[in-house]
Amino acid sequence: MATSSIPSHVWDLSQQAQKGDPEAIATLLNQQMNPKGIWIKVGWKDGCLGLLVEAASVPNPESITSDIYPILCDLNLETAQAVRIYGRQQGSHLPAWRREFQLVATAPSDHTVVSLMDWLTQGSDRQQEASQPLAPLHESRFLQCQLSAQDRILIALEDIQSVFQLTLAEILPVPNMPNCILGVYNYRGEMLWIVDLSAQIGLIDSLTVQARDTSLTAIALTHQESTLGFLMTDVTGIQTHPVHTLEMATQALFPEQSLPYLSGYLRSLGLPVLNTKAVMQDPIFQVHLR
Repeated sequence: MATSSIPSHVWDLSQQAQKGDPEAIATLLNQQMNPKGIWIKVGWKDGCLGLLVEAASVPNPESITSDIYPILCDLNLETAQAVRIYGRQQGSHLPAWRREFQLVATAPSDHTVVSLMDWLTQGSDRQQEASQPLAPLHESRFLQCQLSAQDRILIALEDIQSVFQLTLAEILPVPNMPNCILGVYNYRGEMLWIVDLSAQIGLIDSLTVQARDTSLTAIALTHQESTLGFLMTDVTGIQTHPVHTLEMATQALFPEQSLPYLSGYLRSLGLPVLNTKAVMQDPIFQVHLR
């Protein structure tokens, strides 16, 4: 009779951990983390799974979170929804940091793509975004945007109010405006300023070279009760990435004039991430759109 390749004591330990046994969870976590010089204690409080993480020096919170999260997801805990991690140096009585996140059914990958069509057909508005699963607290979700055939950029999904289609012919030009401010557009019965995002941040040439009847995509961003529409050629996907994979954007990678508008870039894709606050607070808007 064939036997399982999983030793019985390991299988029993996994079953105990799945049911929420703190000692079993701690044992499985320490099997993975002890070789890295990390020791973990586990307990429950008010339905939240608490982990006390210790090391010879204060452990790195981003590294610890990214290591522990997939292990807990694989355990498929029956009772855990929220996880709270405390990190401290061995011998210290107080934690140096705390992280908290929600568990989902499956472990995240470094590069997860969600169907864009599912999101757009819901109406594109952030109010309807609730039907999308929430990313864990140590992950961020981005809309991948096509600025040209060669250039793409990521925009945090939480900053986007809506996505809509328009043509250059539908934009009413306004005299004496900078090149990046294309004019105004009738958006749901109200006037909305339309901005050529690529021209504003200096990544590529202006979209005004496009034919006037070409269908383009605009993203409405809102900051401090001010809403602007940012034009691009298309949007191509919703992606989820761990926060710790965001690296600093440098002049070696991107044009110097674009750096103030970037919050970083994802090495795995080589794509910059837009700093929406910096874009919305561009002094050029303070001067011309008041």
